Amino acid sequence: MMSLLAELTERVALLEQLTQGSPGGAEPFIGSELRPDLIGGPTYGSDRSSGPGDRSVKQNLDSPPR
Repeated sequence: MMSLLAELTERVALLEQLTQGSPGGAEPFIGSELRPDLIGGPTYGSDRSSGPGDRSVKQNLDSPPR
């Protein structure tokens, strides 16, 4: 049992070393130049709601993108 724990600890340490070794940490699999900009996708940091239960916000979100 102890040898299994030692092996697991060694494997985790190796994985941590591999993922933290590159500058900036892990990198995306697909570069930003190949990822599409999705129309109607989320806009982070913007507060579109004027309060809980705002009907117009739900209607805007449910309608197709313009």
